[in-house]
Amino acid sequence: MSTLSTLRFGTFGLACVLGLAMATPALASDQVGVYTAVKKVRYEPDGTNPARIVLCGAFSRANVNTGFYFPPEVGYMYFSCGSGQDAMCKLQWADLAKAASTGGCVGFGQRRDATNPSQPNNNGTIRTALPVASPDVYPLGMGVASGGTSAECTALLAAKVTDTSACDGPAAVDMAMPPVVDMAAPPKVDMAATGGGGGGTPSGCSMTAAGSLWSALPLGLGVSLGLLGMRRRRRS
Repeated sequence: MSTLSTLRFGTFGLACVLGLAMATPALASDQVGVYTAVKKVRYEPDGTNPARIVLCGAFSRANVNTGFYFPPEVGYMYFSCGSGQDAMCKLQWADLAKAASTGGCVGFGQRRDATNPSQPNNNGTIRTALPVASPDVYPLGMGVASGGTSAECTALLAAKVTDTSACDGPAAVDMAMPPVVDMAAPPKVDMAATGGGGGGTPSGCSMTAAGSLWSALPLGLGVSLGLLGMRRRRRS
């Protein structure tokens, strides 16, 4: 084969390789476990010292077989913090709550299991069923990362999220606490029942008091007249 033929063949082979490379999408290089467009967040028991978090929105999990991400799923994820990781959980959950308030798209967790890289990391379950129960352990991964204008985030932000009831839990009520009574407020009296209104029948207590007064009046008058008569007789 001449030098020119060899050169042409080499050029053709290089063109084929470049063409195949352009036709095959490049594998994703990021190690994010889940991308999410968070719509609402609920802390448990409260936002001051949260032990658990509920994320409502749309989620795309990493696909370790292709290097890309699964299509968006709408629902919620429920996490508890791992032992001794409270400080890190609180920081990352604050970032997720901020993304919910700004309408952004972020990623958390990690793509592959740290001890077995051929397997996906346990980044939690995307749920739809209620009630909210049995949280997954939150995957700290490499922290919360911005998804920017990636294809995953574009799809997530376009997903229709119509149900965020999992993040609308009722306020906790302490049943051990007695009801608060305002001691400064006088008790309400039904004036119609006590006769103080428009001619109603007096209450039992009022009737007793009034009856005792009127029944004692004749007796007192009789005693007074008797004493007056005895004094007149003595004088005469």
